[in-house]
Amino acid sequence: GHSWGDDFAQYILHARNLAEGRPYARTEYIYNPDYPMLGPPVYPPGTSLLLAPIYSRWGLNWNAMKWVMIGCLIAWLAVLAADFRESLPFPICLVILLLLGLNNFFLNRTNVIGSDILFLVFVYGTFLFARLGDRSEDRSAGQWVWYCAAAVSAWAGFATRTVGAVLWPAVLIADFIQHRRIRPWQFGATALFLVLVVLQSRLTLATRGYFNLLSWSPSILVSQGIRYVVVSAAFWHNGFSHNEFFRFAAAIVAGTIWIPALMGYAAQVYRRVSAREVFVVLYGAALAAWPCYQGFRLLYPLLPLWLLYAWQGLASPWLLRRPRIRRGLLAVLAALIICSYGSMLLTRPTGPLPEGIDRASSQELFAAVRQYTQPEDVVVFIKPRALALLTGRACSVYHAVQNDADLWAYFRRIHARALVTVERPEAVQGTAKTELVQFLADFAARNRSSLTPIWHNEDFTLYRIQPVPP
Repeated sequence: GHSWGDDFAQYILHARNLAEGRPYARTEYIYNPDYPMLGPPVYPPGTSLLLAPIYSRWGLNWNAMKWVMIGCLIAWLAVLAADFRESLPFPICLVILLLLGLNNFFLNRTNVIGSDILFLVFVYGTFLFARLGDRSEDRSAGQWVWYCAAAVSAWAGFATRTVGAVLWPAVLIADFIQHRRIRPWQFGATALFLVLVVLQSRLTLATRGYFNLLSWSPSILVSQGIRYVVVSAAFWHNGFSHNEFFRFAAAIVAGTIWIPALMGYAAQVYRRVSAREVFVVLYGAALAAWPCYQGFRLLYPLLPLWLLYAWQGLASPWLLRRPRIRRGLLAVLAALIICSYGSMLLTRPTGPLPEGIDRASSQELFAAVRQYTQPEDVVVFIKPRALALLTGRACSVYHAVQNDADLWAYFRRIHARALVTVERPEAVQGTAKTELVQFLADFAARNRSSLTPIWHNEDFTLYRIQPVPP
């Protein structure tokens, strides 16, 4: 099965369209512009292209799709090893791979059908190909091949997540800083990148709904930047992180690593600017400008660089001249990291996965929606994309309003005919804000004359929306 967080459903809806030859953007998900943080009307096609052959061969097979996610994790670690091998001693490179590959967050992402890990493959593939191109002789065929490979990888990153738009500019800016001129390969590789982007945009319309939400307000940039720096401590959380002491220990590790990481980043910029260093700035700016806070998962692309720069900072001449400080810092970090990872691995659940959409009450809901609504009906629900995937009905999310009339106006605009409330927030596994879940339940209670309950169980209630005069 799968958890209730329904990003996965939109990727699969697009994959189904690709597998069955339907228009890519024509899914049953109805975008609500008053609640844009749920997701845009169309997702980038990268993940769906990867899932389309699986859907074509096995249909809605959760395990088969999760094996693809495991394959993405392994591929990312392999690309990362190839990219880092010239920057780090082999033992340190191995330690960083272990810290990433065994981290609680990355292990959990293999059980979620999404774009996060696939995006990392293309981010670090771009860095690797750009570095190989930079090592090639100027104007040689090898240089053109590697930079064209970097352009394709950068496009694939953009096709997987729209924020990947910063990848190719990072390569170009880094090359210009290094050589103080525009080199011939930039024209051909950039043309290839732009052709792929235009084709993708024409065929999928997958960039709509993102760029218009960016905000360059100084207050948003500062507040979002601080939030992401603070949440970076979650990388060191473990099975005991509900305890304040262990959360404080994770914050200590993160704060301790930030110091050498900043030193290492500054030293690398001073020595030679690569696409990595420019990417850190561009991607960080994009995160800060995105007003919809997404938590720790958006930091995934920066985490390997955080660890890389931290080691480079620990290997800086300033610390090498102070061996006692360096040995003490390394000993403290090693002890805290071993404790964190040891407790995390010891407390990881080994039993059956928590049931989400496969829970009996959830399956009953899907069956009831198919039974009590018509194929042309529009249904309103907190998780519209999952409901659309598993019932075949057009679905939309609602938004909290001060005046019920505003929500009724939205229902009329999308021709909504049914509505599903969640009776217990635990039923959707904490993947939705409790206050938003409760809002619709209270709305239904206030508007009983216009809502007729036609089915319910312990977790969900299905209402028929009666015609309401303007």
